[in-house]
Amino acid sequence: MAGCGHTEDIDLVHRLWLELSEKGPGAKLHHRDVVSVALRRMKEDLNSDRSQEVIADVVRETASGQHHTPVREGDGNGAPARGNGTR
Repeated sequence: MAGCGHTEDIDLVHRLWLELSEKGPGAKLHHRDVVSVALRRMKEDLNSDRSQEVIADVVRETASGQHHTPVREGDGNGAPARGNGTR
């Protein structure tokens, strides 16, 4: 989620990670696993009879006018990231 994260989205991923860590794989679960599963499920829904529901959700998100606050990658204080860009 480097460079395109929004605080609300990152908070949601973290809350889901906490909940899933308690209910399932524990310490083996990484935040990227939560995002991967969510994206895979969205892709499946988009290619199923639920596609119109997914499209409507995306349209609502983009048209809501409530743009999320972007999170800048770096030290957490707005400073640019350093290093090779891997995490």
